[in-house]
Amino acid sequence: MERNVNEYSELFYHCVQVLNEYNNDISEEIFLQEYFQINKVPDQAFISTILFDCSRHAALLKAMMVIFYKNDGSHVKKSEQNIFKVLIYMIIFQIEAVEFKLIRGFINSVQLFQMHQFMEFLTNEDYGTIIKKESMKFYDADYINEKIVRVLDKYRPAFRSILLEISDKMEGCTAARQLPEPTKAKPFNLTAPKERIPPTPKPIPKLERSRPPPKSTYESSTEQIELERIRDENHRQGLHKLNQVQSLSLHFMQTEKSKRAQIKQAQIIEENEKNLEFEPIRANPPPKPQTNKIPVKLNVAAILKENEIYKKQEENVRQHLLDLEAGGRESHEFFQWQETMQKQDYEQQINAIERKRLEGRISYEEAILARQRL
Repeated sequence: MERNVNEYSELFYHCVQVLNEYNNDISEEIFLQEYFQINKVPDQAFISTILFDCSRHAALLKAMMVIFYKNDGSHVKKSEQNIFKVLIYMIIFQIEAVEFKLIRGFINSVQLFQMHQFMEFLTNEDYGTIIKKESMKFYDADYINEKIVRVLDKYRPAFRSILLEISDKMEGCTAARQLPEPTKAKPFNLTAPKERIPPTPKPIPKLERSRPPPKSTYESSTEQIELERIRDENHRQGLHKLNQVQSLSLHFMQTEKSKRAQIKQAQIIEENEKNLEFEPIRANPPPKPQTNKIPVKLNVAAILKENEIYKKQEENVRQHLLDLEAGGRESHEFFQWQETMQKQDYEQQINAIERKRLEGRISYEEAILARQRL
């Protein structure tokens, strides 16, 4: 884009330049930081808004560029389409937010021939239906009527005025041309409501004929068949080897001990039983009698309690003597017998454990000798 000299050309140049240089490989923020470091931009916030919004509405702007180049922009280079993207974005989305003077400054920054082609595109009412149809692919009807159709209809007289000025400059005329008065809207003369047209029924979509599943879906693949064959062969060979092993005479697995080993085992058990020494039970010594006990003066309750204890002890002794007269025995004899039996049980358990240990050791030694003889 050529940089014309006016107060808005610098700003418009950077708006177009960021669209020319930006690609989707990096984010908009990183690209703008690098661009602002290299170039001196008068209004960085405005340039950032242009890049972000043009990227967001890229599909709509691209569709309008297709309509423009197909009809009125046949003699305009496609490499300069970002110029018209910025102008379309400013007219549709920002014309009511900024001054119209800014848009006039941007228009004056473009060559007359290119701007003449673009203004013919904007002032042609026949393209309104095409633009609305293409916009329906990206936005709903209410948004299109409010943002695109209304704005173009409202500012079409101003665009016609700009088109006439550009035509005069191209023809070399400088006299001001009388502009036609804009059409004034008249109220409708409503008499009777029109009959409501029934809506056209939507066509019933036809279902696509489903394709039958391939035959290979229910058939095993060649690899699976080969794996099954190998698996069956391995299973058959394993069963054959198992039958061969089971048919062998396992005489070397016999566990019956020889007579010599049994005699040796009995001798070892007898020697160990003779050497067994059990630790006797050591009873705790009786408590020493307390001497020089300090006398305690008893009160009436303590004296009565001690008298009651003495009577109970006397009754127990008398009952014990009666039991002895009737043929009873002393309890310590039972305790001695119980202690003796417990010792015998304990010795038998120790002997059984030792016997099992010796038998295991002898079996282990016999197994070693049997291996050595093989």
